[in-house]
Amino acid sequence: MINATRYRLDAEINRQANLAKEITKLQTQISTGKRIQAPSDDAIASARITEIGRNQADEVAWKRNLGTAAALSDQAFSTLTALMATVDRAASLTSSANNGAASDEARKIYANEIRQLAAQITGFSEARDTRGEPLFRTIELEIPVATGLRLSPVALREEIFGPIETGADPMALSEILLAAADAMEIEDQGGRQAALTTALDNVNRAAEHVALVQGDHNVRGSRIAALEEQSEDTKLRLAVERDELELVDPFQAIAQLEATKLSLDAAQAIFARVNEKTLFDYLR
Repeated sequence: MINATRYRLDAEINRQANLAKEITKLQTQISTGKRIQAPSDDAIASARITEIGRNQADEVAWKRNLGTAAALSDQAFSTLTALMATVDRAASLTSSANNGAASDEARKIYANEIRQLAAQITGFSEARDTRGEPLFRTIELEIPVATGLRLSPVALREEIFGPIETGADPMALSEILLAAADAMEIEDQGGRQAALTTALDNVNRAAEHVALVQGDHNVRGSRIAALEEQSEDTKLRLAVERDELELVDPFQAIAQLEATKLSLDAAQAIFARVNEKTLFDYLR
């Protein structure tokens, strides 16, 4: 009889101790906002949270690299736009010089301007990015932007500035323009006309080449933009999943805390009344 009574007392004490631990746990969850305080609280969820944390750290690195790629792409886009305008201007000047109505003085003015345009193209090819490194490289720059995925935000210098195919030997863009300027200053009318016809054809080829380069660059830029959008989606998805696993619902936790407190208060009240009896009361 005494042993049975002692067992019931021990069981009740343990039950109240567990309720007190539950209250402390709920109070901690409410104060920190986190449902899981230790891996033992939920081993599976805790492991997944750790994995999500690693993925989020990776996404931060990928996002930073995508930002670098986007910045290089934007700078290259501006440069290529200026390059296209430069070549178009050279084509217009060469076409005007190829017109038999152009005077010697006019052709000389055109030639001087085209040489300036050729120097601008050389400047474009030697452009530097915000880090002081070549914008258009001779060796492809591959930036890691996801697990197992690298991309090149800018085409190689040679792919943009040539040499490109002409009616004769391949020539760089600046060389094509300089050849056009030289053709304008040929004194012999017949030789000048033939040279200007060839020069105009080559300048037009150069314009077509730059247009294709721009198209390729737009594809690169669109890919970077798509990956940035995908990165944002992944970031949001991971954050939502982590919150669902890790964060506590404050309203539910508070309600559970109040209910647990009531249970503990009731258990303690009953325990106190029961233990007012003496040993002789149990032995009757």
